[in-house]
Amino acid sequence: MRCLLLSLLGFLSVEYAMAADSREEALRKIAMTLASINAEMAQANYSQNSLEATVHTASVVERALKTLTELAEEYKNNPYVEVTGFTIGLPWNLSINLDIKSPPQDSTP
Repeated sequence: MRCLLLSLLGFLSVEYAMAADSREEALRKIAMTLASINAEMAQANYSQNSLEATVHTASVVERALKTLTELAEEYKNNPYVEVTGFTIGLPWNLSINLDIKSPPQDSTP
């Protein structure tokens, strides 16, 4: 029972720490994720007309979609920023919509 309680407390502290990210930290993490996706897209040569290039392009798009979906899920309850949508186009074009929120104000005197 004690082990279960410690596990639960550890999980809750991680969840709280994730939600308590500052706006700047959230935006930095999002920027780093987008830079990583952009770097991978830049290396993909979708203009080659071969099966290998097509498979590679599909793989890059699939990983980008997975990463952006995970990013949206990670920040869906964040008090500072939320990913509200994204698009990936060919030739490489990545767009992400963010809702930058004002932090809740404490109404206690």
